Amino acid sequence: MEIKRRPGRYEEQPTERTCKTCTATKPINEFQPQNVKRNGGRPTYRHSCRECERKEALNRYHARQATGNCSRCGKRRTDGGLNTCRSCRDKNSQSQDSSIDKLRATVLLAYGKKCSHCGDPRIQCLEFDHVGGWGNTHRKKSGGKLNGYCLWVWIRDNGFPNSVRLLCGSCHSALSYWGFLPKQLPTFDFDVKLRQAPISNV
Repeated sequence: MEIKRRPGRYEEQPTERTCKTCTATKPINEFQPQNVKRNGGRPTYRHSCRECERKEALNRYHARQATGNCSRCGKRRTDGGLNTCRSCRDKNSQSQDSSIDKLRATVLLAYGKKCSHCGDPRIQCLEFDHVGGWGNTHRKKSGGKLNGYCLWVWIRDNGFPNSVRLLCGSCHSALSYWGFLPKQLPTFDFDVKLRQAPISNV
């Protein structure tokens, strides 16, 4: 019995392909790769080019919008003047929150989950610092500053480099304002002495 194989799975890496929609022959990078994990790291490519798929998706979006259905699933009606239904919005929000929290936890764990200077372990107070102050030059391809989720992705994809570290908000602020990390943190006794000191009338 002959085993049917998916088209292109055992072929050599193609350099070009003919789009089945516009019938134009284009370089292979004009087609969206797919099934990377199923083919041992070597992707196959879709049969319609990116431009045709973009136009098709845009037409599908406008058709759903014209009927008043959700532009995402096309099944349920929209509400509140939005383009998507409540179910799709909730599902998208939960998926994003889960992936963001998981990535942040991974990055924090890789850097010790505490301030590298004072040891403050409060997760809510931790910030990422570019060692040597090169954060202003760390930019996206679009030119915007790389921070937040995009910075976490960059840290993960670059193997958690030593050029980035964790600092608490206090240490990070002191470094940004004064140019050096604080030598010691205020203690409770120090705080009490300040409150007991006489207030000058000057």
